[in-house]
Amino acid sequence: MEFLRSSPGKIELLSANDRVIKLWKTVLKQQKEHTACQVDGFNLWMPQSRIVGEGFQATEKNVYRGCHDYNINSLSLSSDG
Repeated sequence: MEFLRSSPGKIELLSANDRVIKLWKTVLKQQKEHTACQVDGFNLWMPQSRIVGEGFQATEKNVYRGCHDYNINSLSLSSDG
């Protein structure tokens, strides 16, 4: 595995096994909890949200199949596309 910095708050990750190389995008997400709207006589209380927790969420950005047909000594991103 190799970690790559792409922009603030985001981390890209290269992972490899014996058949496939995958590029993952990870983002720090906040879990929020929302309260219901309440009516108390003539008062209307709007819904409130609060942060319950936070953690990383990973999604596959790209899958490179058949790359192990070649001799790969290291993994890195290149600027030529």
